[in-house]
Amino acid sequence: MDFLGLDTGDIEFAGWRVRISGGKGDVRDSEGFVVAEFSVNSMEQITLLSGDGKFADLALIALRSYVRYGVTCQS
Repeated sequence: MDFLGLDTGDIEFAGWRVRISGGKGDVRDSEGFVVAEFSVNSMEQITLLSGDGKFADLALIALRSYVRYGVTCQS
């Protein structure tokens, strides 16, 4: 799978919103504020660029759930 070309839209996960597009992504809180930014490489590895380390794990789980189930937010 091409993780660098992936465009997920908003993924609602554990009360947070994760968005991945073009090899980069962010995690937002319920009010829409960015709490972490990260990059995704071609091997599905997350590198945290800013924010707390727990958000890298959250982003990886959200990414894997999206790839497996294809679930995003219902707006």
